Amino acid sequence: RFAHCAVSLDDDRVLIAGGTGVDGPVSSVEIYGLENAPPRMRTPLGTSQGSVALTLRNQAAPDMLSARSGHTCTLLSDGSVLAAGGAAEPGAEVWDPNTVKWVRVEGQTLPRSGHTATLLPGGQVLLAGGSAGGKLVAGLEIFDPSTNTLAAANAALSEPRTGHVAIPLSDGRVLFAGGTNGERSLASAEIFDPASGAVKSAASMTLARAGHGAAVLVDGRILVMAGTDGNADLGNAELYIESEDRWEGVAASMVTPRRNPFVTLIPGSGLVLIAGGEHDGKPTGDTEVFEPWNNLFRSTGPLTLARTRFSGAILVDGTVFAAGGQTAGGPSKACGTFTPPSMKFTSSEYAPSAIAVVAGSGWGKPGSIIQGVSFSLRLSTGASQAGRLLATSAVPDSSGNFKANIMQVASSDVGKVFILDVSQGHTIFLGAEASFAAKLTSFISGGPTVSSSTAGAPIPFQVRVNASQSVGLLNGTLSFKVGTTVKSITVLAVPLGSTINYNFCCITTPGTYNVSVSYSNDSKYSSSSTTVNNISNIGPLTVTPSQITVTSFPSSLPLFTDTNVQIQVGVPAGTGPTPSGTVTVSRSGFGPVTLTLSPSPRPNTPVGIGTFQFRAAFTERPSACFSVQYSGDTHYPATSTNLCIPVSNATTTLQIVSQSTTYTFGIAFPVTIQLTFPPELGIVNRTVHIDPVGIDLTLNPSTGAATASPNLILPFNIQQLQASYAGGGDLAASSTALSVTMNPTPTITTLSPLSSPTSNPVTLTATVACTAAISASCASLPSANWPGGTVQFFDGDLFLGQAQTVAQANGATQAILMNVSRPIGVRSFSAVFQGGSLFAPSTSPVLSVTIQ
Repeated sequence: RFAHCAVSLDDDRVLIAGGTGVDGPVSSVEIYGLENAPPRMRTPLGTSQGSVALTLRNQAAPDMLSARSGHTCTLLSDGSVLAAGGAAEPGAEVWDPNTVKWVRVEGQTLPRSGHTATLLPGGQVLLAGGSAGGKLVAGLEIFDPSTNTLAAANAALSEPRTGHVAIPLSDGRVLFAGGTNGERSLASAEIFDPASGAVKSAASMTLARAGHGAAVLVDGRILVMAGTDGNADLGNAELYIESEDRWEGVAASMVTPRRNPFVTLIPGSGLVLIAGGEHDGKPTGDTEVFEPWNNLFRSTGPLTLARTRFSGAILVDGTVFAAGGQTAGGPSKACGTFTPPSMKFTSSEYAPSAIAVVAGSGWGKPGSIIQGVSFSLRLSTGASQAGRLLATSAVPDSSGNFKANIMQVASSDVGKVFILDVSQGHTIFLGAEASFAAKLTSFISGGPTVSSSTAGAPIPFQVRVNASQSVGLLNGTLSFKVGTTVKSITVLAVPLGSTINYNFCCITTPGTYNVSVSYSNDSKYSSSSTTVNNISNIGPLTVTPSQITVTSFPSSLPLFTDTNVQIQVGVPAGTGPTPSGTVTVSRSGFGPVTLTLSPSPRPNTPVGIGTFQFRAAFTERPSACFSVQYSGDTHYPATSTNLCIPVSNATTTLQIVSQSTTYTFGIAFPVTIQLTFPPELGIVNRTVHIDPVGIDLTLNPSTGAATASPNLILPFNIQQLQASYAGGGDLAASSTALSVTMNPTPTITTLSPLSSPTSNPVTLTATVACTAAISASCASLPSANWPGGTVQFFDGDLFLGQAQTVAQANGATQAILMNVSRPIGVRSFSAVFQGGSLFAPSTSPVLSVTIQ
């Protein structure tokens, strides 16, 4: 089969599904696994299986519900597999590893193939691009495993594309790059953001390419290589720098130009394997690896046979498993494996005078001719250390393993990182790298300074970090562990052997704990630790009654008012678990009332809260005292205390009630002022102060309330009417306010008489004043608040001109239009005051004048 899919399952097996066989698309499924590995051994990828022999077996599995070719397979978060699209088959289906059955996915979808499928951070799967019914697709679809549905997304690619790559970015977004739109290869790239559901353009690749491959490197860069520009197969690569939205070319060329290769990152090695595909229109068996540490491609030898459109997966030991594919003769059954060689130093840190030793495995296959390996030593800064090598090469044994002494570490090497490059074969058939750091051996002394502690209280530590000699200040991390709780501090520029004090906060559960202190992350001193088993110098952490405090809220109880009293039970230091017992509250004539504590809604506040209701009377003054008993819990003992809460004056409520919130200056504004208080206080005479009117108003008393309904003359253009009660006797003070808005003040406009008849030109004088009912109130205002604005003058309907008002006397203003010439005859003059936000407009009576 070819154009099938392969998926590494959670149980270390490989699922192969669908594809094109000799007679067309197939629905058959096979599962491969290690022959002597038990089912579902769940070993992390890249871990060693010791003596496990790499012998594969395959077994048949239930067929898919539909024959599919050119589809995608995606391992979902729960271990099931989504198979989507393929050939002319619409829709998708899911393989359930628990029932070993395929289930149809709901939803109307496109019969797309040649698309990409990407697992999103939330567990959904994004399908993008491809072709459907002979046409390329720009639309996106999203599979939701929680509902087993596949539906169109609200966004689409900027243009249809197939033969592209889809790469998950570090923040959960998905990068689409290259492909073809059916007419040409594309260099464009775009990004889908699952948070917003939108697609935005990204920086274009340096070259247009389709049918290419991609891999995310261990350093976060994204490698894109091979493909076709529409005319020829490409043998180059480029890198996408996510943080800068930038592409940069790789200077080194690939070993073989190709399109439609199989590409995978090999776990644990950092290498990217590029295998098979098509070259010059024919399947190729060439394979190569990309070494990200020096941006080079190296040949790794041929596949078992030349093929393209095969699938592969990573096995439990890091071996790459390749299955099927299209050869020059058609679909293939062939399977093959590639195990990348590896090496590492026997320690990541070496002290001066130590010999750094490197061990390698997988550098040859049993029964084959095994080539020697060559060493090249350098600093992480790039400087060559070839002269330091104790051995420049080694010959692997018959199993492909080797071990070699590389260099003797000197005191001058402390703080440096050495990198060893190894290559095999005259053309560097394979390469790898390993590194170690030269550090002085450090050791820790000291520990907790107390033999016992109280739950929730800080535990003081006093430690020193020393070494056999000093090569500078300490710059690393100190970690303190009590039980399973770890706290770390950064040590910066501290002299070797200095006393370092630290308060470990906090252990909240009584018991006996192991204690350890460790030092790490220093470029010059090795990691070290010390352990105090069973706390030989710190006893069990115990809880004492003083750890519990009882407080209440509010701070006082108003007379004759039903008040919710909140009892708070907590830890004074603000540490430890939240008390979870019950509280019983009682006093003479009240209770007992049992309260179940709830955690405080405030974060990081270990306080339990319970509430009861109490109504204080005269007899409770000056304080109401309660007996409070705490039942105790797994962390805190039972305790009891007396709690006294002051009793304050009765609460009063003051209100201003009005049918309208607008008033007219100079016109009475009716309101009702009401003061309410507990009826137990009987009938009381009370006085309320009104601002900005500036009067004291005596309220009419009644039981539990006092009321007055005055008609107030409000000041000019105020925005708020305020009332305040000063309190007295057994009543508390209170205040209130009413927002008000002044209506435009009514005005009257008049024209001064002219002798009639008269001759041209004439002067027209208009006077604007407040209406008679409030003229005295207007006259009392500062002249700046008299009616101001524009007056327009008319002869009949003919506009003659306008003038600004000027203050005169007694609250009136005047506007004058001079030198007006009019035709001979009887003229009908009038004036219109335009008004504004403070004064209403008005029109004068008509003034008839004969012009001669």
